[in-house]
Amino acid sequence: MTKPFISIIMPAYNAERYIAESIRSVLAQIYQNWELVVIDDGSTDKTAEIVRGFVLADSRVKYIFQPNMKVAAARNRGINESSGDLIAFLDSDDLWMPEKLERQEVAMRDGNADVVFCSGFIFTGDDTADESTPYPSIKGTFDGAAMFKLLLVEVANKIPILSVIARREALLDAGLFDESPALYYGAEDYDLWVRIARRGGVFYGMDERLVRYRVHAKGMSRKRAELVSAMVCVVEKYRHDTNFSRDEMRRMRGGGYRALTVALIEENRVAEAKESMRKLIACDGFGLKTIIFRVLMRFAPHHFDALNKRRLDARDKLAAS
Repeated sequence: MTKPFISIIMPAYNAERYIAESIRSVLAQIYQNWELVVIDDGSTDKTAEIVRGFVLADSRVKYIFQPNMKVAAARNRGINESSGDLIAFLDSDDLWMPEKLERQEVAMRDGNADVVFCSGFIFTGDDTADESTPYPSIKGTFDGAAMFKLLLVEVANKIPILSVIARREALLDAGLFDESPALYYGAEDYDLWVRIARRGGVFYGMDERLVRYRVHAKGMSRKRAELVSAMVCVVEKYRHDTNFSRDEMRRMRGGGYRALTVALIEENRVAEAKESMRKLIACDGFGLKTIIFRVLMRFAPHHFDALNKRRLDARDKLAAS
């Protein structure tokens, strides 16, 4: 049986420090029927020189330069320039285990899923062997309706993009990544998973750790408040969807503004945190939890922060178990 061709999309911006290591993790894959499409999003460092070295050594590696248009546009360009029926994503500082594509292709075929994802490990800087911090994930098969609610009601992106392999048709039908820079920047993948789920896509979370997510000072991730704000924009986009009950809608919006308030407090953006709290009260009413959080924020904001962190830590530990 001929194995399907997989296109791997790698956006890169001034990625000279780590991109060679990321590319080598693709070259080390057991599964060999792939192409790697690197979209250089306006780099001014040695990114191009490094990638072209791999292009000369392996014809499966492709390099495309474009003016800086941000990560959503780079990923869309990569998808449009690729030819695989299956699409995988790897950022220019993250890593895959050698068996990643092999096991995911089998899982996708056996489960007839549209999106397959997995868990992995979070490491810092150059400590690639560190496996002390698991990447929180969910496991099992989810139909579109279940995943749609799971993503939005808890206001959490449970699908790490570096772990995803998806059917091209599912991505195209959902409209690819939203390139609106001021609205969803930092949550483009979250928004795309929501749209695929809304269209009935089937998701499968593997019970394996096959990726390594790198945390470092120059990573693509934005400040937490900006990322949460982008996710709240996604939530607001779908809050009138008839699939949600009144209670689910309240939980969905309340959870988003609660998380945003905490993130703003962490960054000492007090005036914006108060505005977020006003929106939380407007959508959540005066439920007991909101009253407690409001009092804590007014008189002891750091306790508010600690309380929410404990709640999130407990949720992440449960997801990782």
